[in-house]
Amino acid sequence: MGKVYQYRAMPFVTQHSPIFFAQALAMVLTKIRRESDIKILNYVEDLLLLHQSKERLR
Repeated sequence: MGKVYQYRAMPFVTQHSPIFFAQALAMVLTKIRRESDIKILNYVEDLLLLHQSKERLR
């Protein structure tokens, strides 16, 4: 008793996996958008990164 267990990876075949993935991705993208001048467009798991400089995107 008194121990906390946490998944290290998304369990397969769960009905709610897409929701959890979308929520986690939204948190990460929000932080990047606030702290960076790179524009990010996302749809589900697809990301498009935009910036005037190709070097900045590397």
